[in-house]
Amino acid sequence: MDLELFKKIFKYNERSAIPMENRVKVERIDENNYDRIFAISDLHGQYDLFLRLLEKIELKREDLLLILGDICDRGKKSYEIYMKCMKMIKLGYNLKFILGNHEDMLLEDFENDYPLNYETEYSIYKNSKYFEKKNIEKWHKENFPAEVKWLIKWLKDCPLIVCGNENIFVHAGLNLSKDLENQERENVLWTREEFWMDKKNTLEEYKNKNIYFGHTPNLDGKISKKSGKIYDIDCGAFFTHSLGCMEVKNKKSKGKREIYVHC
Repeated sequence: MDLELFKKIFKYNERSAIPMENRVKVERIDENNYDRIFAISDLHGQYDLFLRLLEKIELKREDLLLILGDICDRGKKSYEIYMKCMKMIKLGYNLKFILGNHEDMLLEDFENDYPLNYETEYSIYKNSKYFEKKNIEKWHKENFPAEVKWLIKWLKDCPLIVCGNENIFVHAGLNLSKDLENQERENVLWTREEFWMDKKNTLEEYKNKNIYFGHTPNLDGKISKKSGKIYDIDCGAFFTHSLGCMEVKNKKSKGKREIYVHC
């Protein structure tokens, strides 16, 4: 892993997004409806790692897979991951995607017509039938809306928080002094605060639940337990070439299990 490369890209993406709306969409689920529940985060275009993980966990239609944001940018195969997710959903797999800050920026580009602001649009362009026939500026103007309409619609429908019976899933973090419906959009997408340290103001509803988040990469390529029941599952896939997955439920066994794939 190139630490200097990490610092450069990390700094590049550290800016506040202009929120499209202030409301934070919370999706509530009944975890009893699933045999197993898995959570991963921050794939950042690492399509091959994603496929390896799916093969390793042998995901079934009775299971649930949650992706805690940031499929896009950095890696070269963001679009392939989005397509794979949509195909899985159409085939009847239970897959829930939580919006990440990189998707938030991508939607800003889509809505405000900012071609070339982020490498995500270039990765979509490369998968287009117009690649090498038109330049990306012309593609963005003439063909872009039709080709990515499905992706825009899907991302706009995604929640920012998923809350189950025993677990809460979010991209970047939470303000533990506010209930889920009153969280601030920018905070749940962008925060790098050590929110788990605010024990004094933590609401009762959070004390008995596991909280899983990503966004801040663990550069050792391992899932980290922050405090009590709070876990950072971003294993820095782009930098470490390691993807971590937390099995948070398995009806045949008790407890959580960490699963890793590497390339």
